[in-house]
Amino acid sequence: MLACDLPEAGVRRVSALPTAAEPAGFWSGVAVWVDKPHVVNRRLTGAKEVARIWTNHRVISTMLQQPRVFAGLSEESLQKRLADMKMEGRNEAEGDDLELIIRDLLPRQLERAKVVREVVVLDHPRITAWFIPLGSSCHGDTESEQSYKSYRFVYSEDQTGKTIALDILSPPGVAAAHSPDRNCSTGGAAVHSPDRNCSTGGAAVHTAEDDRKCSPGGAAVHSAEDDGICSPTTKWLCDHLLPKIAKWSADVAPGGRRRVQALVPIDRYNIRYQQLKRKYGRRMMQVWPDVTTTDPEKFVYEDIAIATYLLLLWEEERSRLRLEEKQSFVDLGCGNGLLVYILAQEGHPGKGIDVRKRTTWDIFGQGTVLQEEPITPSDSCLFPDSDWLIGNHSDELTPWIPVIAARSSYTARYFVLPCCPHDFHGRFARTHTATSHYRNYLDYVCSIGQACGFTVEEDSLRIPSTKRICQIGRTRIYPEDEMQKIDKQISDFIISRPREQPKNPPKSQTERTGATTEFLQGGRNVFTDDPSADSKLTSDRRRSKVDGTTANGSALWVDGFQPRSKVELVRNCNRLEEGLKERIVNTVGLALLSQTGTASGAVLNQT
Repeated sequence: MLACDLPEAGVRRVSALPTAAEPAGFWSGVAVWVDKPHVVNRRLTGAKEVARIWTNHRVISTMLQQPRVFAGLSEESLQKRLADMKMEGRNEAEGDDLELIIRDLLPRQLERAKVVREVVVLDHPRITAWFIPLGSSCHGDTESEQSYKSYRFVYSEDQTGKTIALDILSPPGVAAAHSPDRNCSTGGAAVHSPDRNCSTGGAAVHTAEDDRKCSPGGAAVHSAEDDGICSPTTKWLCDHLLPKIAKWSADVAPGGRRRVQALVPIDRYNIRYQQLKRKYGRRMMQVWPDVTTTDPEKFVYEDIAIATYLLLLWEEERSRLRLEEKQSFVDLGCGNGLLVYILAQEGHPGKGIDVRKRTTWDIFGQGTVLQEEPITPSDSCLFPDSDWLIGNHSDELTPWIPVIAARSSYTARYFVLPCCPHDFHGRFARTHTATSHYRNYLDYVCSIGQACGFTVEEDSLRIPSTKRICQIGRTRIYPEDEMQKIDKQISDFIISRPREQPKNPPKSQTERTGATTEFLQGGRNVFTDDPSADSKLTSDRRRSKVDGTTANGSALWVDGFQPRSKVELVRNCNRLEEGLKERIVNTVGLALLSQTGTASGAVLNQT
């Protein structure tokens, strides 16, 4: 059906790869390219789905006859136009067996490329996926628009095995050059002329023109028709995209695919991220090495990405709830404070709290509120005047943030980005071996939010980290008059959690280093710069264990909670006192030299 609506004479098969995938796997592989094209084409930041409907070939044929019209329609107008066309062209004799997706391909560099609108047709009966660029704003003249390259992936199975093939639909004019008397046939599709090698066994066939052009991940492209975004080169499709489709088709992950940043519009995210990157990124990259040794490439751009996500999430919330004022926030365990700085500069009132001041705090100025104080889960650690609580890699505070949000106020919401796994009483113990430790912990943090009465949403961020899945609690599943009931439910949940009781409990830092420090420093802990560090670290903790209160007398929600130390313990040899290594070497050397022999009877060389 669809094949009749496209100029089949211009279709040529350029490559095919053997596969072990089933049809369901093929569709999963195609879906990755549809939803996340940026994982292969680094010139893209992603794709925005504009419309998705089940329809028939008549609607698609009508749309392809007016490419410039559909390329210029807004999202709302396009959806209405498609709905009207579907009703007008309905034929009871033919079913809607074609899945039509219209997506906008979003370039990474907005100043150098424009958004491209593309039609994706998933022909499920024929196990074929078409990708057809419309006459978008990428080029302005009709002649260039007619030069766009369409392509399709075809899954087939016969007595020789299963294959995934790549076919190219040449633009008008180019298709005429592939006349039947010059082409050889492969499964009914026209392919290269005899002076080039026809192949369906896995070897890609390219033209000399294709080989002169660059792939979307490489240097500048020398042709407007094959610009790497509107129209990828045949070489790139064969060498990069087809192998990826084949790989994704064979590697079907259990549980389906996860969409990246499904809760915020990707096109607006791309624009806002580039703006914040220019506004804050360059300056921070310059001053960062002067105040800290951490990697600015990771921390600066990661916090800019998280800030972009939160700003868009909050913009959507203000629109949905008709809020006039920007949301307030508290970042618990704010670390370097950059996220707090960006959010505050963008007009959101808030503050960051951490047990230890960082050297980066001084570069943000007085407009950024950063407080150095311990955070303990108790009645004194509530924030009834804040709209959002943020936990960005907040470690031991992560499981407590949904609890603090639930008890702060009925309208409080939270955002957590879990990293190191912690429970209420200590380290998190893995419960299911069938999934990864990380996935186990995400499920656990989600269960905490649900026990606190939140509808928990999960999303995947675009950050340079392997721990990029965030969880958001912004709506409650209970009315406000049941807060007391939910509070009891939360307490029961916390009590039900097993306490960490290892078979061989590890010694404390003081106990582990006691003998060494007594020998080397007369009993002082050499792993800190502060001679009184041991007493500072344990004074509040001893009180908590004795009477279950914090330093200011507020009741703890759980006994034995260990907040992070204010003094950062050094666990390597970077800051040991001068002469310590020499004393260790001398002590070990003298002990060895005092030995008269070995167990085997050999005599040590003591000369």
